[in-house]
Amino acid sequence: MGYNQFFGRRSPGLRAGLLVVCAALLGPSLTGCGPLESQLEERASASAFAAQSHSPTVVMGTPRADPTVHKSKPQTPAAQTPSPRFTLTAVQANMSAEVQRACGPLLSRTGSPIPPEVVGECIAQAMQAGGSYTAEIETNGTSLPGGEHHAQVQTGPTFAARVTGEAGTDLYIGDGGGRLSGRNGTVDVDLKGGPDETSAAIVAQAAEHLLSPARLKLLLAEAKSVNVNYAPDTVDAESAAVRLTGFGVHAIQGVDTVSLEVVVDQLYRPVRLNIIGTAQSIPASTSVLYSGWGDELPGLAAIP
Repeated sequence: MGYNQFFGRRSPGLRAGLLVVCAALLGPSLTGCGPLESQLEERASASAFAAQSHSPTVVMGTPRADPTVHKSKPQTPAAQTPSPRFTLTAVQANMSAEVQRACGPLLSRTGSPIPPEVVGECIAQAMQAGGSYTAEIETNGTSLPGGEHHAQVQTGPTFAARVTGEAGTDLYIGDGGGRLSGRNGTVDVDLKGGPDETSAAIVAQAAEHLLSPARLKLLLAEAKSVNVNYAPDTVDAESAAVRLTGFGVHAIQGVDTVSLEVVVDQLYRPVRLNIIGTAQSIPASTSVLYSGWGDELPGLAAIP
């Protein structure tokens, strides 16, 4: 039924009344039941705003993204390297977290060969955790005077050592420098000094290669390969737990090193160190016995 047909059956007064009711329902500003021009413009603006809000934002200088929607592939989680599993012995129960972390491959009994840098880091951390020790050195193949030497060493929190030799030498090494005393007096350790100071610095470096955690770490890390034996047969080191043998270690102060062997205890602190090499085609060897971990060092305490 059309508009005219519907309203044609009613009187003009009735039609006017219906228009008034319609206008009241739509608001005071409206004069008819259909949308006005202003309403149509507002609806068009709202539709345009909604369409724009769904379009991607484009930054100046950035290509507009392809509006095509692609289904993303499920992300595969990255493979994680499992941490080594090991069981600590009663002796190792108080081993620090730093030492456990550094010595994890040895604690889990990784087979040979073992990365040289792992061995160096493990032993260095174990020595620092040990705090202090004493050492007996016998050498004919470094810049230390030939013969026997006794050392008292502090490994943490800072490194310091005092080395006395059977020939009457007394060497002190610390973070603040060092000095060497002998028959001809006392001289400071200084590589940039005169001939006497430079010679004293070379002697100090030879001692550090055998005693300092940082120097031993570098010495072991530069080996071409390191073999490990978890059941060493030792006679002179009852507390030995692991023997590590390095090959192809670089030259140390003119000594071409053929091999290096270090035996460690259950806490991976050195018990014995043997270095075998040649100096100008002459066999050269150095051995160090480490003991007294954590003991007081009266020799170092007497040095200001």
